[in-house]
Amino acid sequence: MRIESRYLIFYILLLICQLKPFTLQSQGEGFFNTADSVAGSIPAGVSRDIETLSEYFLGRLSHKPDLIRAFYRWITGEISYDVANMYTPPAISDPEKLIRETLRSRKAVCQGYAELFHALCRSAGIETYLVTGYTKQYGQVMPLNHTWVVAGTDSGWYFTDPTWGDRKSVV
Repeated sequence: MRIESRYLIFYILLLICQLKPFTLQSQGEGFFNTADSVAGSIPAGVSRDIETLSEYFLGRLSHKPDLIRAFYRWITGEISYDVANMYTPPAISDPEKLIRETLRSRKAVCQGYAELFHALCRSAGIETYLVTGYTKQYGQVMPLNHTWVVAGTDSGWYFTDPTWGDRKSVV
């Protein structure tokens, strides 16, 4: 059986995610106090663009797992799920424009959450891959497109899904 190279990376990432499942919120209470504190203290003017936001995080954190956690906590606390566009793909296909719109409106569907998280990680030198697929709800695979992110650190690869981690919205 011959596998096309574009699918090979997906299959490898899928295997890695199955071998080492990880959720950034699964650590014990207090494990990420510093990262959570930094994520909760972002001044409003800092979060208008990726560059300024990234500089703020990088000026306070240097350990990749802490940065991943802080990005995740900030996004899940500041961005709300765009329920009105839940079943509509983003009208913006350019990732940079989608990120700017997400930061401006503070709303997104999964693509906006994932692109924002992906961009923050990349700005910090953290290797990430956007993964697209479907959701699984109540034990059933649902025909709803979804996007999440796999992030790499020195200790391994971690599955992150800021859409499902959104702490403000109920979807």
